[in-house]
Amino acid sequence: MRIHEFGREHEKTILLIHPAAARWDYFSGVIPLLALLIPALPGYNEAAPKEDYTSVEEIAESLADWLLGQGLNEVDVGYGCAMGGSILLAMLAKGRVHILTSVLDGGITPGTLTQPLGRLLAAGDALRLLQARSGNTALLAKVVPPGAAEPEKILRALSGRTIWRTCISCRTYQLEGTLSEKPIHLKYWFGEAEERERAWDLRFVEANVPGAKLFRMRGTRR
Repeated sequence: MRIHEFGREHEKTILLIHPAAARWDYFSGVIPLLALLIPALPGYNEAAPKEDYTSVEEIAESLADWLLGQGLNEVDVGYGCAMGGSILLAMLAKGRVHILTSVLDGGITPGTLTQPLGRLLAAGDALRLLQARSGNTALLAKVVPPGAAEPEKILRALSGRTIWRTCISCRTYQLEGTLSEKPIHLKYWFGEAEERERAWDLRFVEANVPGAKLFRMRGTRR
């Protein structure tokens, strides 16, 4: 995993974690404005095409290792979109790095599924990604995050192993540690059009993160 760094001259540091079916340059529009740390996640790093995705938990640990190795035991803002939100949530639960403010943008929270059911649903997720990769334009619009550049090219570059591991890990990952006992300032963003789809995630955040704030964005889908 490679960490792209920008804007060291700025005082506040922001960690941005991209969603699935996108790459680190998903955030290219804000690079000139902020001090940013943007990981190119395993399996999504064009500079390491033979590297595959591992898991939400392993990537969260690797990010914490890297930050602490750089002397960063505190980050001003952490932002994770969809899959990236899962990784950010795993980091918050473990608590090795203090993130002052966190934003989950349609973040995928841990489920309570049995392993067989989780694998079945993950297989459906993976099939949709594979169909989108093969040219199903209707599915492409649903599985690719808004604003992602060259989505067909990104999907074609993903290995089957990366697609499967992404889907199964986001469906079945577990948090190591608790959220309710830590000083976490968290905002959960979701589009009005995806409120039903995100119902479980919204309930999870309300139940497990005291003081979390939910922000509904009108007419949008993440």
